Amino acid sequence: MKPYILLGAMSAFLVSCSSGESTLQPAGDAQLPAASAATVAAVQTNASKAQSDGLKAQREIEKLIKLAELGDTNAMVQLAWKYKNGEGVEKSDEIAVKWYQKAAEKGDSSAQDNLGVMYRDGIGMPKMPMEAAKWFEMSAKQGNAQGQGNLGHLYLSGTGVKQDLVMAYAWSAIAVKSGNSGFAKGNMEQVKKLLKPEQLSKAETMAAQWKPGQPMDGAAKQ
Repeated sequence: MKPYILLGAMSAFLVSCSSGESTLQPAGDAQLPAASAATVAAVQTNASKAQSDGLKAQREIEKLIKLAELGDTNAMVQLAWKYKNGEGVEKSDEIAVKWYQKAAEKGDSSAQDNLGVMYRDGIGMPKMPMEAAKWFEMSAKQGNAQGQGNLGHLYLSGTGVKQDLVMAYAWSAIAVKSGNSGFAKGNMEQVKKLLKPEQLSKAETMAAQWKPGQPMDGAAKQ
């Protein structure tokens, strides 16, 4: 082959490559597999169930509100819990506080303990340690194990009350006896290491002699 013919062919090839045009033909559009009848049915079933569950939750909330407005403290506590955790309703710590407060004022020990937690941790309101101590004490005096444990912890840390290790041990021991074997037991063991023998003896006597509704030495106020 003559040199100028070969050069011409190579030039044509290079021009074709530099144009960026591909000689490959695009493949046809990929066809997605059609959803099976079973898949469609499953989606429809799930959607229907979700709608049914939503209506059921709404009816339950409406029922609880009616009972709470009639003065049912159990309904108040349930409502407060649902609003605090956003179960079946839009989460609202402020509304939770409202219902815990109403039930606590009616003497519900669980509501008093939960309200104390809200005041202590500043949930739905500014932190108010002394208010927390007040409600924990009211709950504790009724025999609520959680309230007793929380009150003991306040005496240990000196939060909302004057630090008092004897009271901290006594309330923690009472909480454990009432069934709070979690953090109350840990607090009791922690305080025990800090007490002198005579202090420990006093705290154990206080815990052993205490009965629900009775006052204990000391006060839940600074």
